Amino acid sequence: MTRIYSNTQKHYQQLSAAERGQIEASLKDGLSVMQIAQRLGRARSTIYREIARGTTLQRNSDYLFYRQYFAETGQINYRKNRSQCHSKPLTRNCWLYFAMLAKELKRPFRSQSVASFTA
Repeated sequence: MTRIYSNTQKHYQQLSAAERGQIEASLKDGLSVMQIAQRLGRARSTIYREIARGTTLQRNSDYLFYRQYFAETGQINYRKNRSQCHSKPLTRNCWLYFAMLAKELKRPFRSQSVASFTA
């Protein structure tokens, strides 16, 4: 039987804009991903994913392409992805059903006697 002897709970938090700025500054200083992760108290995989998210293709003065991480790009991509991750309301997914339901509910109610059907 496997036992977990950890009594601390993990609380996952998104990277803040300030942490993204620290990642950008640390990369410019030439620190490794492991050193950045230790400095921020995050997992290496989190830093790797953030670097992939915020890296863009740039051109230098010789018109040659190179890749560079920008904290602003990472923050913009984070906000865009976050806005698309929420579930859609039912009226958006099943619009035809709700349109037909509203139409039927607005129709006048037809009441008929049960006795007229039993004859």
